[in-house]
Amino acid sequence: MTTYSTTLQHLSLLLAALFAAGGALCLYAAIRGSSWFFRSPNVRWLADRLPLPLARALYALLGLAIIAMAATIAFS
Repeated sequence: MTTYSTTLQHLSLLLAALFAAGGALCLYAAIRGSSWFFRSPNVRWLADRLPLPLARALYALLGLAIIAMAATIAFS
């Protein structure tokens, strides 16, 4: 039988894994300059307003921040 704290730890690790995957995807797409990423509707609104190199740098920083949040969740 699992306890409440064990279940909470497993859910925290799952959340950290999801954050890490999202951050890695964002970082990968920013470094590669993937057109599929910058043409998607949720990203295009910012990519249309900024020059592409600046948008890539912003999304690379965002990816690193999301990965840092994943590490904070996983190791706390």
